[in-house]
Amino acid sequence: MLRCLFKAALSSIRCKGCFQPETWDFDSGKVWTPIEEEKILSYVQNPIIKRFSILGGEPLEPFNWYELNQLLDKIKNKRPDIKIWLYTGYTYEYIKKQKNELLQDLISKIDYLVAGPFIEELKDLGLKFRGSSNQVIYNLHE
Repeated sequence: MLRCLFKAALSSIRCKGCFQPETWDFDSGKVWTPIEEEKILSYVQNPIIKRFSILGGEPLEPFNWYELNQLLDKIKNKRPDIKIWLYTGYTYEYIKKQKNELLQDLISKIDYLVAGPFIEELKDLGLKFRGSSNQVIYNLHE
């Protein structure tokens, strides 16, 4: 398992009770190299794989936009049918307000966005695909 593909966290979104606090450290995980990228691209070529999930720390940290956009282009090029899921502590309303072309291009490649910070007091183990009841799942291509 690759723990840290991109720089992982924005200090203001360090959710109390996060299941992966080790992803907050900018210097942890493995270095993202062409070899690591090729591994990911080889994995997604397997037809059994139906979904590719991106989570953090915080994948929508601005310094991740370019690299993540490039990776999603390559994944969608190899597997146009694969569903991309992205988990972020930002709300969808906040993301839509950002007037950055690169961010909006990145978001256009995502099929399902799970948005909102994890709130420990709202934790609900009965929820599918999210950890707390304030988090919202958006089907961005519906």
